[in-house]
Amino acid sequence: MVDTVRTISALQTLLADNASGDISAQDVRDMLVTLAPKYAELTDTGDQDIAVVDTPQTVDFDTEDVLNGFTHSGGVVTASEDMEAIEIVFEGEVNNGGGANTLMLWIEVDTGGGFAAVANSGEQVIISANTEMIVILDRIIQTVSTGDDFRIRMEGSSTNLSLNAIAADSPIPAIPSAVLSIKKL
Repeated sequence: MVDTVRTISALQTLLADNASGDISAQDVRDMLVTLAPKYAELTDTGDQDIAVVDTPQTVDFDTEDVLNGFTHSGGVVTASEDMEAIEIVFEGEVNNGGGANTLMLWIEVDTGGGFAAVANSGEQVIISANTEMIVILDRIIQTVSTGDDFRIRMEGSSTNLSLNAIAADSPIPAIPSAVLSIKKL
């Protein structure tokens, strides 16, 4: 949501300096677009199984709940403008169908030279047999420029591991297998 106090103050200053009429309505619209926060939320409504043991795979998102300042295709999110810093929060609904297993999650960024892991973005989760839990990668701060791509990667020690969507009885909404929230700081 736009910071109303700052927006009104900026508009008052802008309009007070407009005695000559040099500032157009388009200038005001452009300023408001610049002040609008950038954010995105993506979800996945299907299950995502570990396909091959100990092999990284990209977490996919099939639903764009909100996109403002980003674009999205499959599991890759692209910044549509330069941003000094963004906060990335990922939540996965993890299911372990048998045995004690390990799931690794991390963020990768491509700034033009290919995807590379983001330092200190990894999370290791050891899951006991036949359990479900929510795993969260929280408050990963990253600088992005226009055209930078990023994605969430996962790797599991067993094909018994998956991110599971859960159908719920009304009035509870369905629970997605994966949620990715991004906001510009």
